[in-house]
Amino acid sequence: TAVLCTLDVDGAAYAGPDGSFMCDAVKGNIKSFKGAGDSFLASFIREIIVKDGDCEIVYMTPTIERVVRMLRGIAAQNDIAIELQLEGDCPVLVLEDDLYQIIFNLVENGIKYNRPGGTLHIEALRDGDNAVLRITDTGVGVPEESISHLFERFYRVDKARARKSGGSGLGLSIVRNMVERNGGTICVSSVLGEGSVFTVTFPIFDVEEEDQ
Repeated sequence: TAVLCTLDVDGAAYAGPDGSFMCDAVKGNIKSFKGAGDSFLASFIREIIVKDGDCEIVYMTPTIERVVRMLRGIAAQNDIAIELQLEGDCPVLVLEDDLYQIIFNLVENGIKYNRPGGTLHIEALRDGDNAVLRITDTGVGVPEESISHLFERFYRVDKARARKSGGSGLGLSIVRNMVERNGGTICVSSVLGEGSVFTVTFPIFDVEEEDQ
């Protein structure tokens, strides 16, 4: 409710060519998902309104380790083993909060849609001039006809399961937009009943060492 009031009062602050439309869209979707929790609402509003920020050089490996520390307990409760394969430094030029949210969302999904006794393999590596994050789960997988829709707003493969787990159908759409506004790409492959692989790629941003 407070967010809706703020948008009603301060909507002009976000006005651009499409400012009023964006505020109307935000308010409409907040009303639809008021029960989804403060974290979801904050991510949704930020994804739509925030266009630019201060990018900085962020190392992917420490960010992955921080996310895993946050979610390892939930994984253990669901009998999911997390495996890490982190190869070398992978510096990228991104919004630090975006990188954290991208990794957090993908790892959380890998736990949520996995099977008891399953594994979640998280890999970070250099591939030429790119930093690659690859998250592989042994979960329920996605039907072939649904893969091309996974990053669409409000799309849910299993609506009944999404309602039970509190899914809104916005998480992967937000992740894709965060990845792309930081100059990266994201793709997914999946086999129904076997699991899914999400791959995120950013350009490597190496800092040249100063001559001693």
